[in-house]
Amino acid sequence: MKKSIHFLLFTALMSLFYTNNLNAQCNFTNGDFETWQIDPLPTQSNDTVYYESPTGWISIADQFGILFAPNAASFVAKVNKTTDKNSGTYAIRLDANPDESSDMESYGFCNIRPDALTGFFKFNGSANDTFLVNVFMINEDPTNFLFAGDTSTAIGSGSFLFMGNQSSYQPFSININYKSAAPADTFVVQVANINSNVASPITSVYLDDLDLFLSNRIDEVNKDITITLYPNPNNGEFTIAFDEPAENSGHIEILNSLGQVVFNKTIYTNISTMSDRPDPDRFAHSDGESGQGDYRPASGNDGDRQGRGCS
Repeated sequence: MKKSIHFLLFTALMSLFYTNNLNAQCNFTNGDFETWQIDPLPTQSNDTVYYESPTGWISIADQFGILFAPNAASFVAKVNKTTDKNSGTYAIRLDANPDESSDMESYGFCNIRPDALTGFFKFNGSANDTFLVNVFMINEDPTNFLFAGDTSTAIGSGSFLFMGNQSSYQPFSININYKSAAPADTFVVQVANINSNVASPITSVYLDDLDLFLSNRIDEVNKDITITLYPNPNNGEFTIAFDEPAENSGHIEILNSLGQVVFNKTIYTNISTMSDRPDPDRFAHSDGESGQGDYRPASGNDGDRQGRGCS
């Protein structure tokens, strides 16, 4: 009589971690301005400015300032590294001459729809001087977006504007409002110091510890969901049930008693049950032939195919 190997019914915990998902990420780096680089850039007379800037950020004003400077000695950077920081070792100081402005921008891959941009600032402006931060979530080339100046194409956006004087570091938070459910894959952050008074001195804004933030969305998706596979044992036809609908996409795998993956499928949001048949050629049996056998579900987020412990 041919016998099949039988095991107990397995259940597993499935964790859907939004931030650990390799297909859902946000590459916003150096918001604390701890990393700086020096780039040799040519001036109008073709001598060289050794320009120091925070890694991952650019300043259009400084780039054009270098390009059109008569010589290296005449160029004065608007973006400067400073030890007058909120935390860590460095912050950034953004200077603006009277009746001028200064800027810096950062952009990168981000498809997690963050809720807010947060940070710390101080500003030595007068009543009419302005410190401005814009954040955009877009699905287009960021350099084209920046130079076109048309922000209406942004899928999500938010702004922070401060006028006057703030002598010590204070926190700020920008809520990102999404106008549609269209996917966004790039963030753009713009910072500006606008010196509005012709007769006023140079104004300086100090900025530190910027971060794109996923407020309570982490709490909503970082939860364990109990998965039950039945019947078990089975002949390859089964149902997987969740104790509550999954709120984020992930992967589910079915392993036979030899540890072989016989079923692998992506699950999507708001699913509570699913039924399927794994590969019958990979069922685990003592006689080496297909038939009835026992299986266990393993699970993980989109970036982690490793099965969680079963009991």
